[in-house]
Amino acid sequence: MQKNTLPWLIALTAWIAGSTYWHVCKIKEVCDEPLVKSASSANTLTKPSFDIHNSDGLSLRASGNIKFPQSSETPNVLEVQPQLEQLKDYLAKNPSLQMLLIGRYASDERNNTSFANLGIARAEALKSIILGEKGNPQSIVTDGLLSDSLYFQADTLIGGIDVIFKRVASQSTTTSNLDISPELTLYFPYAKTDFSHSEEIDEKIEKAITYLKAHPNQQVTLTGYTDNKGSDELNLKLSERRAQNVKDFFVRKGLSPDQFKIVPQGKANPQGNNDTEEGRQENRRVVLSF
Repeated sequence: MQKNTLPWLIALTAWIAGSTYWHVCKIKEVCDEPLVKSASSANTLTKPSFDIHNSDGLSLRASGNIKFPQSSETPNVLEVQPQLEQLKDYLAKNPSLQMLLIGRYASDERNNTSFANLGIARAEALKSIILGEKGNPQSIVTDGLLSDSLYFQADTLIGGIDVIFKRVASQSTTTSNLDISPELTLYFPYAKTDFSHSEEIDEKIEKAITYLKAHPNQQVTLTGYTDNKGSDELNLKLSERRAQNVKDFFVRKGLSPDQFKIVPQGKANPQGNNDTEEGRQENRRVVLSF
């Protein structure tokens, strides 16, 4: 009797297991993805190499690369230090060139910096290393980009920086045509998004408008700041709204919105003492960088 029922018990068990799998995994689709698929997906990314080129013959390569700990803006550049020194010399010898550093970050990384995103923070940190104390800060601009196709080795991002070169007018030409400082700063009343006007400021604004209309390819970075009153999140949003209002002002004057880039910084980088009203007034600003 036992021998006759055993095959039926095995068949019944297999049928129950198969029915359960089909109902849970195929119909309700709540099964976990197989580990083999996850490993295969991770292996589809190619480890990036350090490779910087420009059309005038610049060619920098390294066997290693820049590395960032996950959710950190601090770069490890030991493997590319000689190439970064060459890059610094190259920028010094070519003042008509400007380099754009684009820092990348993944959506599951935390931004523990004062910058709008982790990508900008990474680009700014690398900029400081390349320029050192004597480099020209106008030779490098920074930006951030969200990307979920980054190469992580354990908890370390390999690469994560894009480099783009563009030719710009020399500083002397720019200032002589504008007859203003390369940076124009507009100040704001407390908790307001409309900047304060004065005869001196309005004259500088008109000169800037005249120059930008004559040079439609000239890019302007609008960096917004606040004082230290209020939360970090609210200050970041306020600094963005201030920069956006400045952009809207110039667009209403007939300039192209494509000429302006907004960088909100919140209460970061104060230029005045936040313990005094005079200092806080200095910090409520938007800086126009040409």
